[in-house]
Amino acid sequence: MFSLQRSFSVRPAALSSGHPYALNSSAPSCDIPFLEYRGVGPPQPTFGEPGDVYVDLTPGMYALYWRDRDHALGTRPGQWERWTALLLDKIPLHRYLIPHPWARSSQSSDVFLWVDPNGITWTSKDNLCASRVLMVQRNVGTPAPGRATSTEALVSDVLHKMLEVENTRRRSQNPDGDNRRSAGITQPPPDASHRPSSRPFFHPSGRSTPASIRTPMGGAGPSHRRLDHPNSPPPPAFAGPSRALSPIYSSPSSPVSTSRGSGPSSSNSPRFMNESPGDRLRRATEEMNKALHAEELMKQRFREKTRELARFKTQEKELMAMSYRHEKREMEFNAAIASAESKSAGELAKIQEALAAVQREGDAVRRELEVSVTRLKCSEEELAGAKKQIEGLRSYLDTLESGNIRLKEDLARAREE
Repeated sequence: MFSLQRSFSVRPAALSSGHPYALNSSAPSCDIPFLEYRGVGPPQPTFGEPGDVYVDLTPGMYALYWRDRDHALGTRPGQWERWTALLLDKIPLHRYLIPHPWARSSQSSDVFLWVDPNGITWTSKDNLCASRVLMVQRNVGTPAPGRATSTEALVSDVLHKMLEVENTRRRSQNPDGDNRRSAGITQPPPDASHRPSSRPFFHPSGRSTPASIRTPMGGAGPSHRRLDHPNSPPPPAFAGPSRALSPIYSSPSSPVSTSRGSGPSSSNSPRFMNESPGDRLRRATEEMNKALHAEELMKQRFREKTRELARFKTQEKELMAMSYRHEKREMEFNAAIASAESKSAGELAKIQEALAAVQREGDAVRRELEVSVTRLKCSEEELAGAKKQIEGLRSYLDTLESGNIRLKEDLARAREE
């Protein structure tokens, strides 16, 4: 296993408080370092800090991991997590992407993990969306039509292409590497100088760097000449190699001699030994016309590619606008849900208060009813006693009436006597 030193640019305000980086808060942007580990098999918890990445180089099963931080314990490293956020088909996108462990907010900080054929980096949502558009157009990390492909397999394809691009850069910078390997000398693992530090697959300027266009005389055109610098990164192998415009200039091993008044001719071709100056001039003119025609075709292709890139930019803007509209709608929907929940909570509180008042009134009515029932029972008892007294009085009245009748009878007999 070995590690590579990487870095990415970010606004200081995008990082949360307590981060371990020494930054100048007054600067518009700052460089954040991180390590890119590479080895065979899953990563172990014994190495890595929050924000570091790990590439599993198991043949045919490449995988990308990133290390989170333990949010409960502050700056301590968390677990290694596998990265699968390649298909940008989720809404809202910022909830699907992987933000940096020290990002203040996944939506406002705009710092997410991304990988493309140019390397692994932490970048913004706009850059990774543009990078994904280019990968889809170049059929990198895209599912085959009619076949179900897992996201892990697509990420493995992107990492495989990234390693191929690195090998191409390494061979272009060190053409004698194959000879050393054939001689039994093992090439050391790549370091940070083998490729630029985590530059995104999409150029921030919005223009892809075209390949060097050769003129009919074999040199680079003035409008497309690329200045070679010792520290400048080589052109990405993803753009395709530049080729000569005519077969006559495609073989650098064939010596070309120029004589005054004649076109280029091969001094070693016997069939050109007996040509007259007119034939040589005519042949040179034909070759020049072929070269001009090839150059015109190359310019036409370049214009087509430029128009295609403009269409890609338009589609990218439409996708970004659509994503922004979906995020805005989601925010409005969440706000409406929160408002409805608050209103429902208020109405529920009012209903609960009314129910409590009704319950209190019911309790009071129940107590009054109990008192009334008690009074009614007492009244019934008093009524029963009164009935008994009335019955007693009635029986006494009957006794008095019977006594009166006897007295009347006795009085009548006494009068008769």
